[in-house]
Amino acid sequence: MAKFSKKLSNTDIRKRLSVPTRSLSSLPSFDGAHAVDFQAVDEGGKVWTFKCSIRRRRHPKPVLSKGWLAFVASKGLQAGDKIKFCKETNDAATAHAYKVRAKREIKIFGCVLGYAPITAPVLTKTDIKKRLAVPTNYLKSLRPALNGGFSVDLKAIDEKGKVWSFECSIRKKGHPRPVISKGWLAFVGSKKLQAGYKIKFYKENNNVTAHVFRVQVEKQIKIFGAVFGYAPM
Repeated sequence: MAKFSKKLSNTDIRKRLSVPTRSLSSLPSFDGAHAVDFQAVDEGGKVWTFKCSIRRRRHPKPVLSKGWLAFVASKGLQAGDKIKFCKETNDAATAHAYKVRAKREIKIFGCVLGYAPITAPVLTKTDIKKRLAVPTNYLKSLRPALNGGFSVDLKAIDEKGKVWSFECSIRKKGHPRPVISKGWLAFVGSKKLQAGYKIKFYKENNNVTAHVFRVQVEKQIKIFGAVFGYAPM
């Protein structure tokens, strides 16, 4: 298995991901060019497109630029988190052979005890202030409800049994970019959501009611300013 991993720095989070030169052999071949696009699948099945580039002269200094900051924002990555890209040798014929995983430090009293996988996207400031961007890989759950259209009304039940009505819509052309708009800001205000929280929509196996989901919010657990984990609100 070809792979590389590193602990993220402030520059990695704010600008671009610096790739260890020794890990160049783990990435797709540049074939004489100075940049190459490749795709990687995260733990939720979402496919991300990244561009890795090197200098034309002297030290190559490989970096990931295109697509990287969007990934950082979606996962809520911070300096100190770990990132890993890997390619299984038996995935040679697979279009999205690379996998990408992120892990966060578990700290107590300033000491790093280990790392835990970052498994769900966190809410961004745009999610809180305007509309909720829905990861594209969840579209397969919404396609039957959309029924060929571009918007659908959904109902979701929170932890107290309250039913919320939302509208999920996609673009008519180009990338679908699904978003939840109508009803979302009322939900944000009621739950007093903040950037960094997590939101989950899911259907129970025994739920045969069309377009009805469960919605759950998870709040950050912080100890001395460090995110230790998440707990349901």
